[in-house]
Amino acid sequence: MTCRLHAAPDMMLRCDANKMQRVFDNLLRNAVFYGDENSAIDITATQDDASTAIQFVNRGETIPEDRLVRIFEQFYRLDAARGTNHGGAGLGLAIAKEIVERHAGQLSAQSENEQTTLIFDEVDAGVGGLTLNRVADRLDDLSRRRQLLLITHWPQLASRAGRHFHVAKHVRDGETYTTCRALDSPEVREELTRMAGGGPQGEALARELIGAGTHPSGDRRGDRGE
Repeated sequence: MTCRLHAAPDMMLRCDANKMQRVFDNLLRNAVFYGDENSAIDITATQDDASTAIQFVNRGETIPEDRLVRIFEQFYRLDAARGTNHGGAGLGLAIAKEIVERHAGQLSAQSENEQTTLIFDEVDAGVGGLTLNRVADRLDDLSRRRQLLLITHWPQLASRAGRHFHVAKHVRDGETYTTCRALDSPEVREELTRMAGGGPQGEALARELIGAGTHPSGDRRGDRGE
C-alpha cells in the first residue's frame, strides 16, 4: 500500500500540533486498516481564505449508510473481529472527531463506489496569489480522477467547477437554516462577478475565469459551492 500527499509546499495550519498529529494518525490507520491491499491512499490538503480542507481517501469495500453514520461513535467498530485482532477499541475516530470539533472544524465520512473519503474543514488563515493558483491546479487535476465537492469564497476556484451551488444561512424566528440551490449559467456568471468584487472589473474577471476554467476536452468537471 502506498500513500500520496497532494498539498502546496508552503501551506500553513494553526492548530495544536500534538492533538492534530493524533487525528492524522487515527485517520491514516483506519485508511490502511480498511483499505485494499496494494492500493493507494491519497491525502489532499486545500485552503481558501477561511478554511483548510484535508481529505484522506482510501479504496476498499463500500460502507453501508447505516454503518457509516455510526463510525464516529465511541467503541463502534465496522468489523469487530478485525478490530479485536488489531487491538482496536473503536475509540480512534471518536477521539479524532472531538479534537477537530474543538478546533472549530468538522470531521465527516463518505463511502461510495468502493472509495471512502474522510473530509474535515479547519478554520485557518487564507491563501492567495500564486499559492491559490497552485491549489486550484491541484484541485483541477484531482477532479479528473474523482468527483469533488468544494465550498469556497474564491472565484478562481469556483470557476473551474462543472456544477455550481449557492449555499447560504438564514435566521428565522431565532433558528438558523442553511439552503443550497443549484445555479444556472447566467447565475454562475453573476455569482462569480460578485465574488470577484462586482462592477465592470468583477464582470470582466468572471468572464476570464469561466473561459480559463474549461478543461481541454471542453468538459467542466467537479462540483463546487459558493
